[in-house]
Amino acid sequence: MSNNQFKVFISYSHNDKKWLDRLLIHLKPLSRDYDIDVWSDKKIRTGSKWKEEIEAAVDSCDVAVLLISADFLASDFIYTDELPPLLRAAENEGKLIISIIVSPCLLSLNPKLAAIQAINDPDKPLLSLYDNDQETVFVKVVETIFNRSLEVSATTTTTTTALPINNISSTEDFLIVNDWQKLIQHGNWMFDENNKTIFGSGVNTFLVSRQSYGHNEFEIQAKITYSNLKLFAKRPDFINTGIIFGWESEQSKPTYYNLLFTGKKLLLERVGNKAIAFGDDDAKIENFDHLDEGVIFELQENFEYEFSIQFTKNEIKVLVNSQLTATFKLPRYIVGRVGLRAWRCQVNILEFKIKNNA
Repeated sequence: MSNNQFKVFISYSHNDKKWLDRLLIHLKPLSRDYDIDVWSDKKIRTGSKWKEEIEAAVDSCDVAVLLISADFLASDFIYTDELPPLLRAAENEGKLIISIIVSPCLLSLNPKLAAIQAINDPDKPLLSLYDNDQETVFVKVVETIFNRSLEVSATTTTTTTALPINNISSTEDFLIVNDWQKLIQHGNWMFDENNKTIFGSGVNTFLVSRQSYGHNEFEIQAKITYSNLKLFAKRPDFINTGIIFGWESEQSKPTYYNLLFTGKKLLLERVGNKAIAFGDDDAKIENFDHLDEGVIFELQENFEYEFSIQFTKNEIKVLVNSQLTATFKLPRYIVGRVGLRAWRCQVNILEFKIKNNA
């Protein structure tokens, strides 16, 4: 067994055992052919300390699958012992939770649980579906788990399928013309090649790397000035510019982490699933979480900030003009693209380089 084995935890009521058994059939290829451990309480041996084994499985899992029913919601053990640490990890670490609605139930009784998007429509639980449609739901679960395993691992263990690392030791430089032309651009960006400066401004304005980072330790070197701050002087927290990482796109609606500059503070933010609708003038952030209290950091108009942002195994260290300014706990899942968002100010990029530390 690999020390980096990807782990799946299944939470269910014993009254829903038939659904567990069918799910395990679908998941069998992942545990057999890939370095993925699928855990349910069926693995608990007679005479063992079952509660401790469940706690360990909950704590160490990368993905949790919930088989939700009235029996699931009624279970005191699930409610008090399994759900709280899973929901905390989803909020604070980005742990993936997959909900399967197996039978009619009043899910709204648990608002935090109801906020997790289910793999199937709550109005169409498995119990109400034909066999073929039930199987389709389970296939979607397996695909979701497998895709997440690829995101957090550089390669699978027993196939040639590999995560696109795109040259692990390379440096991506936004101010080099060839790299600039490959960047993913949303909103208003302009490259002044003569003065070696990129300008960007506006809500829903993102500039994102072509490569993915987070498989290894990496760092960002940047020189940035911010202008038009006075336009938002009455609401300094409205500036909301940032340096982003862990960018993933689901149906063109991204999820990402953001080193958020509010104008008054620097903090770590996570923007959730289906948060942005590009091209929509009325688009709004629908789901975001501030993961910490942050530190005092007042943005100054046209001041040149030199950033060194180091992503180590456990921390994100932010150095500003050679001074350690903030240290954040590294979220659990950060594999994805890296870049900037302008939001409510103008961002003037004098340097932006990303380097993998293989």
